[in-house]
Amino acid sequence: MKQKRMYLFILLLSISIVAAACGKKEAAVEPKEVDEGVDKCDICHMNVADDQFATQIALKDGETLMFDDIGCMVKDWLLENDDKETEAVFVRDFDTKEWISYDDATYVYDASFKTPMAYGMYSFKDKADAEALIEKEGKGQLLTAEDLKSHSWKRNKEMMDHGHQDHGNGGSHDQGGDEKEQGDDHEHEVHGQDDGEQHE
Repeated sequence: MKQKRMYLFILLLSISIVAAACGKKEAAVEPKEVDEGVDKCDICHMNVADDQFATQIALKDGETLMFDDIGCMVKDWLLENDDKETEAVFVRDFDTKEWISYDDATYVYDASFKTPMAYGMYSFKDKADAEALIEKEGKGQLLTAEDLKSHSWKRNKEMMDHGHQDHGNGGSHDQGGDEKEQGDDHEHEVHGQDDGEQHE
């Protein structure tokens, strides 16, 4: 009788251990911090600024791809590489610069919105914040990650021509010298947050 009880105890213990192991989820992939002196966009090869426009993809093989604009990541990588396995895809909240899930974010598009590669797309953690920006600016189209698959991804040519002059050699966002002396006007023109338009 004792042997039977011991056998049942061991059996139940084994089942519990197996169930607990199966119920464990793998640790979530954490986004990589931007190294402005090293990281370049995997598509346009511009330096990636540590700002609200930076995005990244963690691949299953452990590689991390960095992008300086949502458009570069979606149009030229995600939509062109659907055969490659991704572990996680991150964008940043426009207001806080917090890394957030690409699939869960809400997006706002307008051709006049200034972004590094002139795709005019902002990302938000909360839909309410995205709607608040649209109300404040009086323009903008609300989109989801699913909507981005069929988005036109046209760049603002006029803004792009101006942006090439700002970025200069190799696409650095901060190269010192004469470019640095342009002051805050350069920073705001590239990132779409001049004092009259800054979204709080």
